[in-house]
Amino acid sequence: RFTAVAKTSIASHYHSDAAVYYQTAFNLNTFGIYSRTIKQVDGRESAPPPDAFVTPGYPLFLTLFIHTPPKPSVFLQVGLWQALLGTMTLLLVFYLFRQTGGTVVGGAAMLLAAMSPHLVNASLFMVTETLFSLLLMAALASYATHLTGPRRFLPGLLAAGVLFGAAALTRPVIELFPLLLAGMLFLVHPRRQA
Repeated sequence: RFTAVAKTSIASHYHSDAAVYYQTAFNLNTFGIYSRTIKQVDGRESAPPPDAFVTPGYPLFLTLFIHTPPKPSVFLQVGLWQALLGTMTLLLVFYLFRQTGGTVVGGAAMLLAAMSPHLVNASLFMVTETLFSLLLMAALASYATHLTGPRRFLPGLLAAGVLFGAAALTRPVIELFPLLLAGMLFLVHPRRQA
């Protein structure tokens, strides 16, 4: 992952979704306004009108890195951090699958995820997939800890809720999934224990 980020040559990082995320993070850091629009008045950038074009999770993550107009060094820095997030996701995949099937199953799942070209290449671009995958795996691992941990291990359930919320703010595709898990929770635990 780190080698792919450092050695891969990409013609233009600043396009399509990446440009929208970059502009939103830049406006948040520069003007304190959530907007994807770059507004110029008299040749200088000025505060744009706020909008709600993209979900806030990924642009908030990018505010840690984006303080200037687009430069290759910023894209490299974001890519290296995303490679780290991808590596952390692999550890969570191992933990989650080890919980359900043992060390061999966990290792096999982690190896398959590590070999996935899509997951490796997601670190190269400024897209939500890497952060979303980490948040999703962390939420599922927290939920599994609640189910397999001591009776009424509420910190695991609370962490799962917060992480699913953060994942939904990164990619809204996951919004209804916690409702399914809540239903499973009531099936697994008798009503007094849930």
